[in-house]
Amino acid sequence: HAAFMAWFGRRFGGQGRFRAVFIALGWAQVPVIAALAVLAAPLLFLAASDQQTPAWLMISMAISLPGAVLPALLWALVAYVKTVAEVHGIGIWRAVLTATLPVFLMGALIVAVALLKT
Repeated sequence: HAAFMAWFGRRFGGQGRFRAVFIALGWAQVPVIAALAVLAAPLLFLAASDQQTPAWLMISMAISLPGAVLPALLWALVAYVKTVAEVHGIGIWRAVLTATLPVFLMGALIVAVALLKT
């Protein structure tokens, strides 16, 4: 993925190399890891409990967890684009294209391979 992002970024006038893009994308994933920890902590607590979980607690978790995780995921998306822009030395809109085109390319490749197998 980082190789595609480095390549697309250079096509849009960026200067980033594979290693720098790879490191930047790794740092951009820190909010996702934090969100997963927030999501996993209550579930691990409930799994370790010997008693049946009360319904009110399950409903409360179902309502509150997306509210806790969604901001972190939005932060990760912004960090993802900003790190690409910083590494390549390009503007935000070029960074958005650099970040999204490899995803669409890989998705199209997966669909094409799946269609060829059927």
